[in-house]
Amino acid sequence: MWQRIQTLFLFLAVITSIIEFLIFKNNIFIAATAGIISILTFFTIFLYKNRKMQIRFCIAIIILIICLFAFFIIVFYNVSEIFISLQQKEIINLLFLVISLIFIIFAKKFIKKDEKKVRSWERIR
Repeated sequence: MWQRIQTLFLFLAVITSIIEFLIFKNNIFIAATAGIISILTFFTIFLYKNRKMQIRFCIAIIILIICLFAFFIIVFYNVSEIFISLQQKEIINLLFLVISLIFIIFAKKFIKKDEKKVRSWERIR
């Protein structure tokens, strides 16, 4: 399980989600969504025997992260003034969201690559 690169990416996504959760304890919705993202990502690590399910969970996590990003922008900023008056806390949160999204996308990419390898090996037999 730990020898696969996608497990490392998923673990790094869990860490960034937990950090995001700890930063935004005051806002209930952002903290709850970050907590759900970290729990789902942690659960996805242990689905290593079922790669198709791992891919589905990664897609669900990506959708959650994009929804959280959209909620964050809509609630905290006017659309026309998105990055004009950012505070350091919000910049860090957006950064962790983007980093977590990148880690999940890379994990999904490597899970698909593993699935293709397994399918090709089954065809050879």
